Amino acid sequence: MSSIPDGTGSHQRIVVVEDPASAALLARILGAAGYDDVRLPADPAEVERIVELDDADLVVLDLQLPQIDGFALLERIVRSHVPVLVLTA
Repeated sequence: MSSIPDGTGSHQRIVVVEDPASAALLARILGAAGYDDVRLPADPAEVERIVELDDADLVVLDLQLPQIDGFALLERIVRSHVPVLVLTA
């Protein structure tokens, strides 16, 4: 099972599912905090593939996505037991 990032950064794999401007901001913030493997998939289907391959330690998810229902994506992600941090306006 994946571990929750402990603040040491380095090899934690974080996937940010957010609109492009917010995703870039979150990536910069996480990078400054020492997280060097932050992914910003443009296609939500890519998120599911990453999670299915057990290639993520944390998913940061906005529920208000224009191209997909964030709640539906959340339901599919949590089945894989990857921790999810939900953001929404």
